[in-house]
Amino acid sequence: MGQKVWGPKGDDHIYMSSFYGPKWDVPEVMKVEVMTFGGNTYCYYSFVKGQKVFDYQGRAGSYFALTLRINAFYTDIQNLYGILKAAYDKMCVGLCISESEGSVKYLCSDFHSINANLKEIENHILKYISEFSIGDDILSIDRLVVGENGSIKSVNLHECTRLFAVEQIRQSGKLMVSPYYLSSGAARVLAQYKAEAQTIMEKSKQEIQIHEQTCQDKINDVTRRFQDELKETKEQSQQRLSEVKEESERKISDIRKSYADVDLKMNTLIQTVREREREISDWKSQCQKKDKEMQSKSKVVQKLEQQLFRLQSDIDDLQRAKGIKIMPEPKKVNWIIVGVVSFFMVLLVGFLIWFLLHCFNVRKQEVQSLQSEIERLKAENIDNVNDTVFIKIRELSDEDSIIKLGSQYHLEVHNKNVESKDTLITDEFVIQGDILMAKREFKDSIGRLSYMVDGKVVAKRDLLIKK
Repeated sequence: MGQKVWGPKGDDHIYMSSFYGPKWDVPEVMKVEVMTFGGNTYCYYSFVKGQKVFDYQGRAGSYFALTLRINAFYTDIQNLYGILKAAYDKMCVGLCISESEGSVKYLCSDFHSINANLKEIENHILKYISEFSIGDDILSIDRLVVGENGSIKSVNLHECTRLFAVEQIRQSGKLMVSPYYLSSGAARVLAQYKAEAQTIMEKSKQEIQIHEQTCQDKINDVTRRFQDELKETKEQSQQRLSEVKEESERKISDIRKSYADVDLKMNTLIQTVREREREISDWKSQCQKKDKEMQSKSKVVQKLEQQLFRLQSDIDDLQRAKGIKIMPEPKKVNWIIVGVVSFFMVLLVGFLIWFLLHCFNVRKQEVQSLQSEIERLKAENIDNVNDTVFIKIRELSDEDSIIKLGSQYHLEVHNKNVESKDTLITDEFVIQGDILMAKREFKDSIGRLSYMVDGKVVAKRDLLIKK
């Protein structure tokens, strides 16, 4: 909308333009100012409403002013303020503006629509001034030396006397008057309150600083003690961690040593079992050989007996046919001797068979004892084995434990711990990825697969390597 002005022209219009934009510190004020334009000096009296003023379209930031220009200085500031205030309240409100709950709003968008009304208001103001003024109220500007220090004084309306107004205009040529400004007494009280408040604030600030410093000292002390305790706890934790680590490494070393001892014992027992198996196989072969020899000798004896019997029959037949006695009749005692010899030979063969079977049973018991010892060592060595984790070979069942040389097998670990450091260790096999192959130098021996997690064996599987 911009600034809308009614009445002034020329120098007066230039002066009115200075009102557009400034912020007003009180809701209502009268600005008194002596201005010189082109060698002509005037005194302007402006009654201003500058807070909560809205234009015709409802936009905030406007102002309303009644400005009176006099070619002299009117010293009765209170009287002139009352005349302009009355003109505003009685004539302007309801005509061009409205007031509601402390807010002012324009009722027209342009003053030209109410030109006659404004001219009437102007005449009334001039009439009131002429009727309610005396000669001492008017001071010629020629008799008034106006100062130019630039500062403007704000004074309470009821304390703005003639002498005060003249003195202030002589000093600066400007004056701001309003009932909203504090009186000198109230200003002194306010200044005193401000001084006391400032003192209290400074004292409080000092106390706050002291309290803050005390709190900061306590915080620093607590922080220092906490850091000391944290450091001590950290050192204790590190020491305890070192102790636990050393203890764990010692236990791991003992376990590894125990495993090494057990593996050595098991290998020794396995070699002993193999030797016993070979001895049993040799005894079995010897028994089979002796049995074959006894059977062969028994057949020879039977053949000799048959030949002897046939020879004796032939001799008897010849004797009966020719009546010739070629050889003396064998005595019965020879047959007894033959029977006794045969009996002892059969007895000897039976004894040999019994002896060989007895040795075989003894060797068998020894093998069973060694197998029991192996199982016992295995049982002692599975304390750390996790039943939920086991080694699986895809081509073998869980009960099958025979691996053939030259064949490839697929290796799996069920329920393996993927978050820990794990590995498969073995001496008898070659592992490439998930492919498992037996080493040839361990033919006819038992190989072991051990699955370790974080240095601990959690699963094992023994396999017999065959050609």
